[in-house]
Amino acid sequence: MEKLLLQDESQETRRQILKDSADRVEQFTYMKRFTPEEIAEKKTNLSEEMIKLREIENEFKEIKEAFKKRMDPLKKQVDLLLTDINYKARNVTEECYVRLEYTENIAGYYNADGELIYTRPLEIAEQQKTIMHAMREGTNDN
Repeated sequence: MEKLLLQDESQETRRQILKDSADRVEQFTYMKRFTPEEIAEKKTNLSEEMIKLREIENEFKEIKEAFKKRMDPLKKQVDLLLTDINYKARNVTEECYVRLEYTENIAGYYNADGELIYTRPLEIAEQQKTIMHAMREGTNDN
C-alpha cells in the first residue's frame, strides 16, 4: 500500500475521491502527526504556560510559608496538649522530699503537695539510719 495518496489534489477533492473509492467509511482513533509549524507553536505555548505556572508556584510558596508561620505555634501547642492528655500527666522538675523507710528498705519521694510520686530500693549508702529517721521513730521506751 502506498503511504500517501492523491497529494496533488485539494483537501476537499482528495476527501471526496477517498470516500467514493473506499469499501466502507468508519470512525477510527489514531495518533495524527503534527506539522513542524504546529510543533513550534506548541513549544511557544509551553514556554508561556511554564512562565505563568512558575509565577503562580512562587506566589503559592510565599502564601504557604506565611500560613506555616501562623500554624507552627498552634501545632506545637496541640502536640503538647495531646501528649498531656495521652499520658494524663506532664514531666516536671521540682523540689521533692525523700523519706527513707528502713523497715521496708525503700526510699519514697514526695512532692510539695505531700503526694508520694516515686519509690525505689534503698541504696547501700542509705541503709544506715539517719538522725531524721530516729526522730520520726521516737523512743521505743514503754
